This record gives sequence, structure tokens and C-alpha cells, in this order.
Amino acid sequence: MLSASVATGASPIASSADWWRMLGLYAVLALLVYVSLFPLLYWVNFSDDDGHIMRVAVQYGWIEHYFSRDAYRELSVANYTPISLTMYRALTLLGGTEPALFLGFMLLLMTVYTALAASLVRLVTASHSAAIITIALLLSNLSIATLLTRFYTMHYVIGGVFALLALLVVFRRGVLLASPVSAGLLVFLAILSKEVYLVLPVVIAVFALRVRHYRLLMSVALVTLVYLALRQYILGVSVNPATSGSYFSAFWSIGITDWMSFLAWYASHRFVL
Repeated sequence: MLSASVATGASPIASSADWWRMLGLYAVLALLVYVSLFPLLYWVNFSDDDGHIMRVAVQYGWIEHYFSRDAYRELSVANYTPISLTMYRALTLLGGTEPALFLGFMLLLMTVYTALAASLVRLVTASHSAAIITIALLLSNLSIATLLTRFYTMHYVIGGVFALLALLVVFRRGVLLASPVSAGLLVFLAILSKEVYLVLPVVIAVFALRVRHYRLLMSVALVTLVYLALRQYILGVSVNPATSGSYFSAFWSIGITDWMSFLAWYASHRFVL
């Protein structure tokens, strides 16, 4: 659980200098390990999915993937994740079809992700040991090599970076002092990266409500609605080929009895939030 100081305003990090020193330390620790993996993973090659994403990314301009149905639907008709196309376009124009460049980018991206995750844990627990354990857990994940070498999954990590930055903006100085503009922008970038991060505005909204920070609440609600409107415009109602129904069909089929059971459980366990 978050400490009361973080939720209401005071941060356990003494000063801005201490904050950056702590973040730098975690980044260096993570970077040393990730860089050591480069010689072991240097053999990596592009997959067919990478080639398809590159073609779509380079064929169109920088912003067409965000607003053009025809441009984006060449990539996907089920998920709206245009930021990955932006990154593929930038990397391809920078270094061509060189897998080592993409691998280096993934290593750097995971370094940032790991450092931010450790910093967030340090912030909410006031424990340096917990932050170090977080780094160790991330680095010891058996699927880390797979994640680093399957470049078409980079949007998960990009979204994770934006999500962690959003949470740090909200909790670093306390929810009451969080910038609605910065938090809203980072939430928007996170969910543009991968739809799984739609849970993020819900989490932030809960804490904003707890401390009555209504501008923060309206900010994350607005960017979520903008994203959903864009997604609806670009994709329409996505269809799951396995069930021939929309992805929301299971949600709408939940009965009133199940909702009442959930609300009763939530009312008796609300301390988990």
C-alpha cells in the first residue's frame, strides 16, 4: 500500500538532487547487466512481423498512422497501437534494416524501464532494498531474452515506460500536487502504446478521487475518452475471429447478480486500494 505521505503530498525523497542520484544509480546497475547481454544476443534477426511493421511504418508519414484508417489498418484491424510504428520508422530511417540497432534500442529501453520501476518502488515503500530487489527480479526474468529479441513487442515496454513515468508524476510529490497536464499526457502515450495500459487511468482516478484532486481526475478521464474515440474511428468495433464477437461482448454479458457480488466484495475489501 502507498504510504500516507506519498498519497497526500510529502515525498520520502529528500530533494530533487537525491531523486536524480537515486534514478541514476538504478539506471547504471540495470545498464551494466543489459549491456552484458548484447554480445549474447547479437545474432538476432528480424522476423516476418518486423518486416511488415517496417514496411507500413516507412510507407506513410510520421502522423498518418494515428489518424488515417487506411494507413493504420495495414498493420492491424484489432489493436490500436500507433506509437510502435513511429519508433520503427525512426529506427529504420536512422540505421536502415540493421538488427543490432533495434537490439541496442531495446536494451536501452529496458534499462529505462527497470530504473523507473525501481524508483517507483523506492518511492512508495521508502525502501532502497525493495528497489534493488525489483531490479534483480526484472533482470532474472527468464523471458527477458525473448522480449529483447522480438522487436515487434517493443510497444509493451514503451507503454510501460510511459505508465511508470505517469505514476511517478502522480506520486513523487504526492497525489495532491500532481500535475494534471503531465500525468494526462503520459497516460495518453501509455495507452497509445498498448491497450493493456487502459487500467492505468483507472488506478490514477481512484487516487485522485481519494484526495479530491478533480483536475487530475478530469485529465485522465479526458485522455482516455480521446483515445477510445480515436480507436473507434480507426478500427471500429474490433472483432475477435475466434468467437466472431466483439472484444467487449464478454463484458456486456456480465449479469446483474455478478455485478452485485463484485460490488459487495469491493465494499468489504476496499482497503486494497
